[in-house]
Amino acid sequence: MKQTGQTGYKHIQIILNSDEEIGSPSSASLISEKAANKKFALILEPARTDGSLVTARRGCGQFKVDIVGVAAHSGIEPEKGRSAIEELAHKIIALHRLNDQQNGISVNVGMIEGGSAVNTIASHAAAFVDVRISEKGRKASSSSS
Repeated sequence: MKQTGQTGYKHIQIILNSDEEIGSPSSASLISEKAANKKFALILEPARTDGSLVTARRGCGQFKVDIVGVAAHSGIEPEKGRSAIEELAHKIIALHRLNDQQNGISVNVGMIEGGSAVNTIASHAAAFVDVRISEKGRKASSSSS
């Protein structure tokens, strides 16, 4: 732009960050500050493995599902417990059933945690979920929900 005499370059802000793949936890405030009065943003992505250009990104969200159960000794009085891990397993299966590639919806439980000891019915469990969508307002088809 400088070489052609245009002055638009004066209004361009370039930000390079290394934490984009994990949600920009370290650079989010800088990005927000620098983008405050900008009209457009251009995110530079490498080409796909087949060489085609990336021209759009899917919407995404990350969620944590917390399950609370009732702890009990699994050998002495298991009937007094309610396993948060067992309930989480049911939730994970239901979440994965929401996947609908035809409509651009993907749901992935990528991490789980829970329990406190092998001989204790778990009073807590959690799943960390990544959701991707191709179009705003798109719903999973009835066959996959």
